[in-house]
Formats: sequence, C-alpha cells, structure tokens
Amino acid sequence: MGLINRIQEFGKEKGIPSANKFWQITGLPRATAFRLWRDRSIYPDRGSVEVICQKLNAQPGDFLNYVEEADEIS
Repeated sequence: MGLINRIQEFGKEKGIPSANKFWQITGLPRATAFRLWRDRSIYPDRGSVEVICQKLNAQPGDFLNYVEEADEIS
C-alpha cells in the first residue's frame, strides 16, 4: 500500500473531533483539510506537513505511516 495518513486518528487523540475543527485549527485550505481527514490514502504535501506539525505540535511520524502490502488493513 505504501504511505498512509492517520490524521483523523491523530487529530482525535489531540481532541479534534471533526474535519471542520481540523480545518479551523490548521488553517489549511478547506478542501485539503477535509480530504486529508477523510481519506487515509491521501497524504499531505510538504507545506501541509509543516503546518500540521506546527499547529498540532507533531512530527510527521505521528500522522503518517508506511504500510507494507502484507500489513495492509482493510
């Protein structure tokens, strides 16, 4: 599968209940924030990663994972 995002799970761990709140906190473009929140197969570009790290006091490994084909989760 490759790189997956776990932004929704990470956000909820940080107390962010929804895509809308994630968008408000990060200030990312609305469509980008909602797409990242809802679709694990979408991963952020470098600028978005930097914003997420800054706004949520995070490291990329907190919300991005690499998954081998054999480890894929349905």
